[in-house]
Amino acid sequence: MRPSWIAGLLLVASGVSLAADVDTLKSLALEDLADMPVSIASRGTHTLRDTAAAVYVITHEDIARSPADSVAELLRGVPGLNVARIDANTWAVSIRGFNGRYANKLLVLVDGRSVYTPLFSGVYWDLQDMPVEDIDRIEVIRGPGASVWGANAVNGVINIITRASEDTQGDLVTVTGGVPWSSRIALRHGGSIDPGTDYRLWVRQRMHGNGGFDDGGKAHDNGRDLRAGFRVDGLTASGDSYSLSGGLYNKDAGVTANVIDVHSGDSLAVESINQSRGGYLLASWQRPREWGGESWKLYYDANEFDATGERLQALDIEFFADYAPSGMHGLNWGIGYRWVRDSVAGQPLFLEIKPADHDRHLYSLFLEDDIRFAKRWSLALSARAEYSNVSGIDLQPSARMLWKPREAISLWAAVSRATRRPAVAERHIFAPVFGIPPNPPTGPRPVIGAFVGSPDFASERVTSWELGYRDMVTPRLSIDIAIFYSRYRDLRSIEPGDFIPDHLPDYLVLPLNVENRLDASSRGIEFSLDWRMSVDTRLLFNWSWLDLHRQPRPDSRDLFSRPGQNTSPAHQFSLALSTRPAPDWLLDTRLRYVGALPADAQPVSDHWSLDIRFAWKPTAGFSLALSARNLFDAGHMEFYDELNRRTSSTRVDPTYALKMVWKF
Repeated sequence: MRPSWIAGLLLVASGVSLAADVDTLKSLALEDLADMPVSIASRGTHTLRDTAAAVYVITHEDIARSPADSVAELLRGVPGLNVARIDANTWAVSIRGFNGRYANKLLVLVDGRSVYTPLFSGVYWDLQDMPVEDIDRIEVIRGPGASVWGANAVNGVINIITRASEDTQGDLVTVTGGVPWSSRIALRHGGSIDPGTDYRLWVRQRMHGNGGFDDGGKAHDNGRDLRAGFRVDGLTASGDSYSLSGGLYNKDAGVTANVIDVHSGDSLAVESINQSRGGYLLASWQRPREWGGESWKLYYDANEFDATGERLQALDIEFFADYAPSGMHGLNWGIGYRWVRDSVAGQPLFLEIKPADHDRHLYSLFLEDDIRFAKRWSLALSARAEYSNVSGIDLQPSARMLWKPREAISLWAAVSRATRRPAVAERHIFAPVFGIPPNPPTGPRPVIGAFVGSPDFASERVTSWELGYRDMVTPRLSIDIAIFYSRYRDLRSIEPGDFIPDHLPDYLVLPLNVENRLDASSRGIEFSLDWRMSVDTRLLFNWSWLDLHRQPRPDSRDLFSRPGQNTSPAHQFSLALSTRPAPDWLLDTRLRYVGALPADAQPVSDHWSLDIRFAWKPTAGFSLALSARNLFDAGHMEFYDELNRRTSSTRVDPTYALKMVWKF
């Protein structure tokens, strides 16, 4: 596709995927966005312009006009955030590098509920596929957030915040059909129990067919996902507010697993269906006080994953209070307890966890002082102390300074420390990754090369320095810039060990030990520009640059990390435009570029993608939208399973979908 053709299309289309409300783009002024309250960088609520962190907010209006059909795809375009599809059911999502299927330096929350899996310290993104119509906003902090949210918030935090029940009254039906074959049906009903209590009920089913491999062959990554949920919000006579929500899901996902035949050394492609099911309950209570307020949060998760034989349960309890002793100080503090039970039956010669059962207990204490010591200066000091029966005590502090020389300009600086606790697999895994048939050097037994966990694997650590600049240049134009430098210590490395002759009676085992012998450094720039060209037209441009270097220690023989290796692209940018060509019509386009990954680590070429959404909205309660995504080429690869390609990745092809939304 020629650049001149692209420019012409963008000028004619003038649309956006990350735009404003379906009804009125003009109602979302830049001033309103700057004054939007966010709570992801601090447990206290601040406006976006008064937040000393690299924060990006995807609003409900952005979501409504996006051609994306999943939570992971909604994150495309956020500067510094890398979203890559592995196959139709799995994603690699990370912030500021270290991307992977189980990217372990990113904490993901849904209404404050942590959704990472302790087995790999990653996120099953396909299991977070809630109805996008029920998402109020997505807050993203790029950079460490552990002083507020705890361990694993190493490079960033994503909090998906759903809408209150009072905002989803009435009935909603959405039906989507796509090519290649896919379908989605969602039903929602909202109502009131009494004048102070609202609720909603919803159910959604999603199905899709098989994709293709890069060589043109047909893949096996079809899927079927059925889930349902509810939410109740209420207000008591004393002024307290409460919320109760929950959900259930059942998912079947096709996968092509690469299983090692240890007798021949060959990798065998085995097609199977990964089945998973689970549910959660989340309860919260907020009580306003004369001196501030306090809140409780309690949630319980239970999940089952047949592919690994994993049974996971988690219980989390948290108390939080904010206290304002004077106009100069704003104190926040909280305590928490998290219990996780993980039982992994595993599969012999594919993945085993020894011992299979693990109980983890985490106790936390959070303190924050937001000091406003001058009219235009503020300093936020925060720290979180955590004790875990796995890694002991972790102290994670941060200091954030904000200066506003004018009301429209914010300059900020931050220094933070964060840790990532060991995953269950890093301490207890046994997973064969290659085989060598019997031959004279090894004798009559075949050799298995296997990842072997280390009971002594310790927490990873990072110290990060950040600078930021926000400027509302004019009432129609704003820019946001963040630069950072981070130093990582004790990262995971894979170290070859000595043969273990008696680990398995019929095989020699060459262990690939999981150890902490890798350091790294990264630096980068993230830039965002928001230009309201007119009341009906908006341009949004995001760009990021990342330079990450891994450095194995002198005593390391790590097999997978080299100084120039990275699993996240150096350059990414997105350009989105939005317009309303007629009173009842909306047109949205988004152009994205993602840089290449090193061939020795991830043989992924750079690629361009163009998404277009054309919607007709004749009434306030009905819309019909035609979307086309990935229009730039005939198909491309975005990511491979990062360590040993245990599953086969599939090609990202152009897709087309027609979506009907009916609200009554």
